[in-house]
Parts: sequence; structure tokens; C-alpha cells
Amino acid sequence: MEDRKNRVIDLETVNDLNSLDNAITELSIKKAALLDNFLTSKDPNDIIKASNYISNIQEKDKRIPKTYIYSPEHEFYNGLGYKASPRSITYNILRAMSRIPIISTIIITRINQIQNFCNFTTDIQRPGWTIRKKKGRFDDDKTVKLTDDDKREIDRIATFLEEGGVGSKWNTDRDDFDIFVKKFTRDSLELDQACCEHQRSRNGELVGFFSTDSATIRMLETIDPRNRYENTYKEVNGYLPIYAQVYNNRILEDISTGEQIVFYPWEMSFCIRNQTSDMRNNGYGISELEILVEVITWLLYGMQYNGNFFKQGSNPKGFFTIKGNANQAVLNDFRQAWRSMVAGVMNSHKIPIFEGQEINWVDMQHSNKDMEFQQWNEFLMLLTCSVYRIDPSELGFRFKQQGEIFGQDGQKERLEHSREKGLKPLLVILQKEINKYKVSELNPKFEFVWTGIDLDDEGQILDNDVKKLQSGLMSLEDGFEKYSGRKLNKDKDTILNPVYLQYKQMNIYGGEQANMEVDEETGDENFGNPFAENPEENPFVKGLMTYVDKNLK
Repeated sequence: MEDRKNRVIDLETVNDLNSLDNAITELSIKKAALLDNFLTSKDPNDIIKASNYISNIQEKDKRIPKTYIYSPEHEFYNGLGYKASPRSITYNILRAMSRIPIISTIIITRINQIQNFCNFTTDIQRPGWTIRKKKGRFDDDKTVKLTDDDKREIDRIATFLEEGGVGSKWNTDRDDFDIFVKKFTRDSLELDQACCEHQRSRNGELVGFFSTDSATIRMLETIDPRNRYENTYKEVNGYLPIYAQVYNNRILEDISTGEQIVFYPWEMSFCIRNQTSDMRNNGYGISELEILVEVITWLLYGMQYNGNFFKQGSNPKGFFTIKGNANQAVLNDFRQAWRSMVAGVMNSHKIPIFEGQEINWVDMQHSNKDMEFQQWNEFLMLLTCSVYRIDPSELGFRFKQQGEIFGQDGQKERLEHSREKGLKPLLVILQKEINKYKVSELNPKFEFVWTGIDLDDEGQILDNDVKKLQSGLMSLEDGFEKYSGRKLNKDKDTILNPVYLQYKQMNIYGGEQANMEVDEETGDENFGNPFAENPEENPFVKGLMTYVDKNLK
């Protein structure tokens, strides 16, 4: 029995499957017994070793989920070290589709709208962006006060973002804030994949950033927990590289070192708006252009048909027939005169003329309205705008059906709908990217926020505040401080408000409460007329009697 306990299993001598199963079972039993001996041992070192072993197993089990997050290898595994994008169309085709006039107009409109927010401001009601000190979940604006050091730090962070890094004013290989926002927005709307590289110093500090070609960035197999350690990449601070730059189905290499161009999580931002739990997407997003493939194809067919219709004139509007035998010279003169007078551009829509006895016109076409070209094209454009969540009026179109499709009849309501559903989500994801990869790395105590996103009508805000004052939900002092930025000084500030003036007058002349206080100070609640006992000493009585003596007697 003792020999069986201490013997070592030589797996090279195991040639039978049953023997191998027995060996595995025996090893499992031995492992459990050894672990139990360490846990029940009186030696503290053995107990610590057993506890650390159990903790490592539990931590490893937490890191690796049971379900598949990405596609199994046999589905989209390419053997090249990165996860293939199972898109129905390639990145190059997506970018070609974005150059179609209607799509290009939508993207440029959104870029221009976001550009209105690219100026630093301290006014929360003004469209722009600012850097503020982080506050707790239950703190209000009054509890966060900025010191002089905080203001200098905010200025440093804002300058870093505006110039694209430290000392990057004249650095052409980095993007300033405006250029970064333009590239990020375009890649996101075209590919649903916006990437930005972050440059760091030797000690790990962020020194600059610039947008990269998002169509060339792919996720490495290391991003999948099941394939995390099946590679030769170097682990840094417990992390492996998860992104790579791919060109022509090959991970690019650094010319100087010959190493693959891979990025650790803090070196590359990989932002996707339309995320999904479908593991067949392999972790990639779904661009709006993929949804609009058929719609854009129909739009191109319609544009091509109409363009060829007016350019080539392959389909004549009709033809003349002249019955009987006409003089050939007269027929040629008629044909030449007709073509010279009414032929279209580049000789389009030529009218055939046939010989006959009398002239008849045979119509070969109907109007565009009859063929429903206009309504069909408008419907396709409305579908495109609805997928991109933008109102056609922002693009300069005026369609009769847009109120029915978008659900709002008024122009103001439709623009607000477009702002909430289309513009605001873009700003939100851009704000998250800037905070996670830039501001938090510069100083985690501060954060980047857009201002003026939920900008209401200033007149409506004032009316609401006036109603709060009148209903007693806000004091005059609070309202004064909100609009002036300082506390009310009752001795120096002049408030031209009728209610406030009446209140001040009551305090000056005294009210019922003031009279009661005076009565209390005299000590006699029945304080009477001092001239009651000697009426002749009353000055009013003396004056009256003098008047009577002079004028009435």
C-alpha cells in the first residue's frame, strides 16, 4: 500500500486508453489528498500554499466565462492571429458607399453639427466642451469648488486636448481636437469603428494622440478569454496586446524592429456604437451602411437610369409617321429642321421620322409622375435618413411624407427628435472615449463633458424660474445668485420688482408685527390720547378754534 502511495506515474509507458484514464483518476485523487493535507497541516507555510493555490484557481475561473463571447475558431478562424470581421461587405466598399451624395451629405452634416461643440467654454448653457472636477454621485454643483491649482490643471488638460498632445502645436503626425473629432465621427458613421492611437513616454505617461485608419485595425485572438494565452506576445502589467494593424490580410510589421504592430489596451481606443451580443459578429459592430445596402443600390439604379435617360437618349419619346409616298427631298428637309430646332442636349431623344402619306405622332413615354420616379426616390431617401436618425430638413430636403414617417408634424419637433436620436448619441460615445483614454490618464480627478447638449429655450427657463419664485419653490436670493453668480446684497443691489419693492416698503413703514413690537416696548397695550385730559392743549383743537374766531364769528 505504501509503495502504491509513493510511486511516480510514468505517462510515457502508458499505451492503453483505459490505463491512461486510470492514471488521470489516480492523479486527481492524489491531488485532492495532498491539498487536504496542506489545509489540515499544522505548518503555517503549508496552509498558506494551499490557500494561494485555491485563490489562483478561483481567480482564473472568474476571468474566463463559461459562454462563448466570440465565434468559435471553426467558424471564422483564419489562422493569421487576428479575428476576421464577418461583415457582409468590405471596409473599402463601405467607404465607397459613403461617397454617394445622400450619404455624404448626412455624414458632413453630422460632422458640422459636432464642430459647433469643439470650443472650450465655462458656460454650461453654451454649446461646447469643458473640463470639470469629478463629483460624487450624490454631490450637487455647489459642493464642488475650484481652487487656483484646479484651474491651472484644467487649463493644462484643455491645452493638451486642443493641441493633440504635449508640445504638439507644430507636430504634423498628431491631430488637434477639431481634426480628431472630424475623423472620429466620419469613421464611426462609415464603418461603426473609430480608432485612435495614444502615444506614451518611457514611463507610461500620455504624451499625444492621433486618429488612425480604422479600416485597418483588427482585434487579436488574445481578446478572447479562451485564446488569451495561446500566443507568444509579451505580457505587460498583466495585460496582452488586443489590437493590431492589418493590411492585405496580414498583420503589419515595424520596419526597424521586424516586430508585428500590435497595441495594448491603453495604446489604442476601439469604439463601436452598434454593439451586439451576437457572437457571429466576432466582436465587431454593424454599420448603418450595411443595413442600407439594398436601399442604396436602388438609389443608384434610379440615379443611373435617369442619368442615362437624359444623356444617351436610348429611349425615344415617340416617332413621326408620314403616310403615303412623300418627296424624299422634302422629307429630309423636314427631318433636318426638326432635329435642329428640338433635339436635346448631346443629341439626346432623337425623334425618328418615317415616310408616309400623312403625319402622325406616336407617344412612347409617360411622365415621371406616372412612372412614380419621384415618390420612389423620396421614399428611399427617407429610409436612409431614418436609419441615420436625421431629419431630411437638416439636409435641405422638403418631403411631404417626412412628417408621417418620423412621427412629428412640426419642424421644431422633428429637429429636436433628430438631435436627441442622432446627434446626442454621437457626442456621448465621443465623450466616453475622451474620458477613458485621455483625461483620466492625465488626471483621474477631472472629466471631460459637453456643454449645451440639453440646451433649452432661455425664455422658457426664465418663465419656469419666475413660476418657481411666485409659487414659493425658490427664494429671491437663490434666483439672484443663479443668474448673477453672486449672493444678493440687500443694501447695494436694486431690484426693480413690484413685489420686492412692496416688501421693502412694508419693512420701512412697519407692519402689524412691527406695531405690536412697539406696543410691547411702551409697556401699555391701552396707550391713549395724551390730550384727553386737557383738550385745550391739543394743537389741532387750538387751530380749529382760531379759524372759527376769525372767519365764522
